[in-house]
Amino acid sequence: MQIIGLTGGIASGKSTVASLFNEAGVTVIDIDAVARSFLDAELGFLKERLPDAVEGNKINRKCVAQALFSDPAFRKDLERRLHPRIILKTVMKVLFSFFLLRNRIVIDVPLLFETGFEKWMSFTIVVVSGEQVQIERLMKRDGLDRSEACKRINTQMPLLAKVARATFTIQNDRNGQAFLKKQINDILTKTRPSLILNLAYWLLSLAALLIFFLITFRLLFTR
Repeated sequence: MQIIGLTGGIASGKSTVASLFNEAGVTVIDIDAVARSFLDAELGFLKERLPDAVEGNKINRKCVAQALFSDPAFRKDLERRLHPRIILKTVMKVLFSFFLLRNRIVIDVPLLFETGFEKWMSFTIVVVSGEQVQIERLMKRDGLDRSEACKRINTQMPLLAKVARATFTIQNDRNGQAFLKKQINDILTKTRPSLILNLAYWLLSLAALLIFFLITFRLLFTR
């Protein structure tokens, strides 16, 4: 199975690219979505560390996002609480995809290189766009002024540093989805596993499924 790491700068259009991979038939695991599912269980921590982010029993995600960019200590503490669970759930999703006989999955990871997560990937892709485009998207998407948008961009690893470490890049300025789809198809074509590797993968997957069902049958129906 190919595990593809997808990342990019803030407001570079990474989510759009991830959705196009999904349209192309590639399973996508969204780490941000996984993190959001665990954040709801951190009401107690947020009430203590960031009271303004809790309104009744609901989390003000915009307030949390602002704190993540402006308070390094808070970000570090929250990441320490969430990351082990995020990693475990991601591994479970990968294994589930394996049992479903998927031969490729994309893991959408905002902090792919910052966390060292890229070492688990078959190859990596960085979505890039011009800084002015990022600023405009951030201002429109999050309702920020130009100064705050620039501040958020500057808190992240420089995009050029990510590009230098990536296997492939996808350009996403204002060229439209047709151009994005072409770049995605080019990458999928270049990295298509050989027939022999595909056959070996399917045989291994079928063997794993058989072992899983045999163990399950024995546990459920034998004493």
